[in-house]
Amino acid sequence: MKKFLLLLTIFLLATSSNANKFINLADEIKLPLPDGWTVLDSTAGYPFTLINPEKALELLIFKSILEADQIITNKNDLKASVDKVVEDIILTLPEGRLLTNTGHFMENHVSFTLEFVSLDTVNMGEIYHRLEGVIYQHPDGHQILFSLWSKTIEQFKQSLSEEASIIQNSFSYYGPAEPEIFIKNRFDWNIFILLGVVILMVLIFVRKKQKLDSVKFSSDSNFWRCKCGRQNHKSNAACHRCGREAPELD
Repeated sequence: MKKFLLLLTIFLLATSSNANKFINLADEIKLPLPDGWTVLDSTAGYPFTLINPEKALELLIFKSILEADQIITNKNDLKASVDKVVEDIILTLPEGRLLTNTGHFMENHVSFTLEFVSLDTVNMGEIYHRLEGVIYQHPDGHQILFSLWSKTIEQFKQSLSEEASIIQNSFSYYGPAEPEIFIKNRFDWNIFILLGVVILMVLIFVRKKQKLDSVKFSSDSNFWRCKCGRQNHKSNAACHRCGREAPELD
């Protein structure tokens, strides 16, 4: 019986490890790639684009450098920035609504997760977003922010929540980094929630000249909608729901 259980455990571990292969990007980050996912161009540099065309899932990986004068070290400054972001950005997105926010403190990095929805003003459908941010302290004095931002239509919300979380939760950076982060400032758990919103501001505004629409996922031209109503990625030659051939795309 014990031998059977041991063999069963080995089998489960083997099948689990085969389901998600790991990839390395930019010679500094490593993450799993679940079945059905692919990297559009692994040599293109940041932001990297990962997609699951069958389920219309998409995930972008951004890298931002927070210089010494931009590093978040003061609770009061952080709260003031968050208040402005919530009022001027998050709540002004088309039907923008924050669903969950969590933060975690690890030995050498902090991470946060934001789940929110917005309205697709073209197709008048709800868009589900899951954003994972990870911050490391570089030995040269600046901080490195990796933002893994995923989205999909409402139909595949559950799939994105499950599959994107696999990629985001197992993301790791193996470049130069201090063994500890925020040594001088140990924020409480609530601060990490605020941190997530502030980093969202940095991602959208600081790195992209303060224009919300500068951080874009694939345009609608990268997808085609079948007569049955199913949205498919343009790489699909036929509809994944009914099998109809894709129309001729420009």
